[in-house]
Amino acid sequence: MKRKQKLYIIKSLAPWMMEELIAFSHFEKFKIIFLRNIPEFYRNDMEILKKNGIEYHVKPFKFKFNVKLFILLKLLAIKNLNKFLGKQNFIWTLNSMYWFLILDKNILKNIQSIHAQFASQAAIVSFLIHKFYKIDYYFTFHAHDIYFNNRWFTGLVNNSINSFSISEFNIHYVKNHFKNLKSEKIKLSRLGVALPEKQKSKKYPVKKVKIGFISNLEEKKGIPYLLAAFLELHRNNPDKYLLSIAGDGDYMQMIKDFVQKNNLKEQVNILGKIRDQKKIDFYMQTDIFVLPSIRTKDDMDGIPVVLMEAIAYGIPIISTNISGIPEICINEYNGFLINEKNSEQIVNAVENLSSSERIYVQCSKNSLHLAQKEYNLVKNSKQKMSMMNWIEN
Repeated sequence: MKRKQKLYIIKSLAPWMMEELIAFSHFEKFKIIFLRNIPEFYRNDMEILKKNGIEYHVKPFKFKFNVKLFILLKLLAIKNLNKFLGKQNFIWTLNSMYWFLILDKNILKNIQSIHAQFASQAAIVSFLIHKFYKIDYYFTFHAHDIYFNNRWFTGLVNNSINSFSISEFNIHYVKNHFKNLKSEKIKLSRLGVALPEKQKSKKYPVKKVKIGFISNLEEKKGIPYLLAAFLELHRNNPDKYLLSIAGDGDYMQMIKDFVQKNNLKEQVNILGKIRDQKKIDFYMQTDIFVLPSIRTKDDMDGIPVVLMEAIAYGIPIISTNISGIPEICINEYNGFLINEKNSEQIVNAVENLSSSERIYVQCSKNSLHLAQKEYNLVKNSKQKMSMMNWIEN
């Protein structure tokens, strides 16, 4: 008898997602469907997956008109007309139904269960596969897919075997914002990062203090508040602070303009998008990590992976009191929790950490402890696979 297989469906890749895939591949073989093309950025990672025996399919679409399937999908769409309401829901629904219709169904042969990332297209495609082919599915939801009126969310949860939240905050949030939810199906499954081989606490920075920021350069990251705070720090003590900014996105030009306008070229290092050894070097050289996330219209961070990465290197962190961030940035334990859109509190937090060796070293040790306890990628991935019955406990 042929062994039952598992399937992982992804719309668009992110670095943390790739890290989970690679972690999964060390415990069990499975198939992957990528609904969109894989950026060149992930070429080396794809080689690792291939070496680990993972079969993957990129946009495996083969249009073969199936009258029966088309009619059933049409009837399902009519029954779920409310899923089309709102621009985001409309796009997700059309994309998902189209992708499901043209998906090469041969990939589904002998599949026992599916895991999808985000309560959006990948999970909706999994739901449709479940409806028409009776294959069980799980999915993980985050922030982007729940902080608005996601009309698919309740149905996705209720038809799944289990759905996973990366934070306690998100569990409480969906219970309070989505009606008729079978909340017993929602389980906590934290993300994680690969812990450095030799973890050690940071040494107290005596002379120069290197502040680090890495993330997508977008509105919800609160970049203007970091820049304003750094300018104030520089004016208070011109020879003490340096800032490194890594990432790419819409705010890049604004950052460059700010640096030029305020003559900060010697103090601010703009790195662009980094990975592998450059990312390791970034964290190794960072003394204090700052992520001043803010709420935006229909969106905010969940528990940013960059905070997990920072504490894995023993870095004291400063971040904002929104969403699940207080679960990783614990005030006066491994850093300081501040109010959003508050540059003055960023300044105070940085000065508190950089002016007291006792506070700095203790926060560094506590960051390491929290990373090992809650955000170990290997441990968390193994636990998640066990919860999905992809491996034995």
